[in-house]
Amino acid sequence: MHMKLSCLAGSLPVAIVSVVTGVAWGQGAPPPGGGTPTPKPVFEEISMMKDSFMPYGDLVTRGDGAFYCVAEWWVGGKGRAILRLVPGEEPEVLHAFSTKQDAKPPVDGYNPNTPVIFGADGALYGGCSSGGANGNGMIYRLSVDGVFSVVCDLVEPMSGMQLVASPDGMIYGATAEGGPNGGGTLFSMNPNGGALTTLCAFQEMPSERPLEGEQSPFSCPTDLAVGADGKIYGRFEYGGVMSAGSRRRSYGGLFRYDGPGAFTRVGS
Repeated sequence: MHMKLSCLAGSLPVAIVSVVTGVAWGQGAPPPGGGTPTPKPVFEEISMMKDSFMPYGDLVTRGDGAFYCVAEWWVGGKGRAILRLVPGEEPEVLHAFSTKQDAKPPVDGYNPNTPVIFGADGALYGGCSSGGANGNGMIYRLSVDGVFSVVCDLVEPMSGMQLVASPDGMIYGATAEGGPNGGGTLFSMNPNGGALTTLCAFQEMPSERPLEGEQSPFSCPTDLAVGADGKIYGRFEYGGVMSAGSRRRSYGGLFRYDGPGAFTRVGS
């Protein structure tokens, strides 16, 4: 069974739940005509987060029985940490980031606001919005054994950054804002080289509401994924043709990255 696991971040403490592979048989009479009752999923609590933690973003796993995520961490100050969660065990801190922003941001990053992903090499990758050599944030690598390293120091702030790993070993990312045109960017990064390459730079939304039927530039890319064809897909928050009666400026849509500077809208 495959599913996307998310942290339930309501009131503390917070439970992390998972659908396990076993099933509980439905009660009552069998289906018409006989046969086996419809199975129901069994939910199992795999970890209870204490008051000092609050998960941030989605859980990821590589199929070894452990789950990983970024979490708020209230120990000696408000910061964030990368946790490993194993059913029946206490949460383990793999790496703790600085708990406060000093006048000089830490070189190893501060405020990891990008959910972690697994790269093709089996390591975790994520990003920080500040810190690093330039103070603008960085992209880091963290092995499942807790070995931390900075892969790339960001030259300029990259708001709303998300990452996705491609089977060819490359890391692709999107920023919801900023870039040369103000509407976010799509970029790639070689984990072994570290340098970022901007693939597409999107236009910022116009300040005035578009007229009905008017085309607005696509902007704010998010929700990246790798398709079955190996290409990068995502979603625009804004852009497209303004529809009649719409309260929003425009609704964006799904896109496919087709090469440097080129993308195709594939759905609304």
